[in-house]
Amino acid sequence: MVNKISLFVFLLFTVYCLLPTNAFAHGDAHGELIIRMTDNGFEPKELTVTEGDEILFINNDDTDRWPASNFHPSHTLYPEFDPKMHVKPGESWKFIFEKTGTWRMHDHLIPHMTGTIVALEVSTTTNTETTTPETKPSLWAKFKNFLLKLFERKPAEEASYDDHAKAHLKGQLFFKEYGLDGVAYCTREAAFGCYHGLLEVAFAGQSEEKYRDNLLEAEGSCRKLGRETSGSFASCIHGIGHGTATYREHALAVALTDCDTLSQKIRTYCHDGVFMEFSISAPSSFYHKENPIYPCDVADESYKVACARSQVQVMRLRFGFDTNTIIETCEETGNQKIIYNCIDSLGYFIAKRASGEASKIITSCNEIKGEAAAAQCVAAAAGELVFQDTLGWQQSAPAVCQMLREPYQQKCLERVAQVKQSYGRD
Repeated sequence: MVNKISLFVFLLFTVYCLLPTNAFAHGDAHGELIIRMTDNGFEPKELTVTEGDEILFINNDDTDRWPASNFHPSHTLYPEFDPKMHVKPGESWKFIFEKTGTWRMHDHLIPHMTGTIVALEVSTTTNTETTTPETKPSLWAKFKNFLLKLFERKPAEEASYDDHAKAHLKGQLFFKEYGLDGVAYCTREAAFGCYHGLLEVAFAGQSEEKYRDNLLEAEGSCRKLGRETSGSFASCIHGIGHGTATYREHALAVALTDCDTLSQKIRTYCHDGVFMEFSISAPSSFYHKENPIYPCDVADESYKVACARSQVQVMRLRFGFDTNTIIETCEETGNQKIIYNCIDSLGYFIAKRASGEASKIITSCNEIKGEAAAAQCVAAAAGELVFQDTLGWQQSAPAVCQMLREPYQQKCLERVAQVKQSYGRD
């Protein structure tokens, strides 16, 4: 077992050293970490740094630029990562990354231009070497701490967006080492982020013919994970949706059509991934506040469920809508699929914000008018506690359900049991 682990670490280190400079860049000849903003976007689009490193953003374009963290236009993912104004041609802006994690970014003035900064934590001391603020750690020190941080097992109470982002990075490393078969090395931890990360990069730079072949190959790799109703399989196909949306550069209709080349029963998982990727990183011009349900209102009936699941995030984070405004927007469509899945998604959103506190979930869901709709929200939130493996969900999920009166209480408990079975929680 020890030899296998040693071999795996060696392989990962080899992959790390061979990664192209756009993935793990270390600055120019003078040691500075630089991202140039050109008419092609950010160069490089991906940059890995160490906590405390400073990046110089240089505007080499002939128009104003404005680098900032997602989400557009509020920049709430990492609010400090925002110059608060445009950077003129020929000028620059510096920012020190004091938070570890994977930070997606975009240009506030040209939102379809996107990129990613990965900030890794480096301990001030290790068993064999010491670093100080005045001394840059060696490549091996950086990588060793990266491995320790990446593969450490953390208690559920520390699970966060940062954990999910690290799981994405783990998936990308698995793809570089094993290709699509790397999904077999992913786990369900951090909301299945490893599957998402692997499949986000699986199709990058491929020809159309190669891409289409790999779509079906990716489905085959996902099938090795278990039955179609299992959480791992569904999350793997969902990851294909993320990869498809990325490959198609946010051409929605084409990405959804690509999903439709997969087996019919599982396509909706892929549709979910496409719409979720859009909700996170599509340019601001794609969504319309004056018609906040778009594109769900014009989507084919077979896509409406997946669209509605992600549209709540769009209305919450991009438009700042409150709970009742979201419900009213969904109800105005008159489409029961959209209405039902809007309520479910509100439950998911509320569960994440409540951190497992039953009273907060009940209070937030009760903002929805109508007992049946509010109870559905509560049941969705209880199921989300199980899915996210929230600390103490074994007690909090049933407790949330027990605050409902019959018959809603029993329906809620049945939903919790269903999620437990699908995602192998115990």
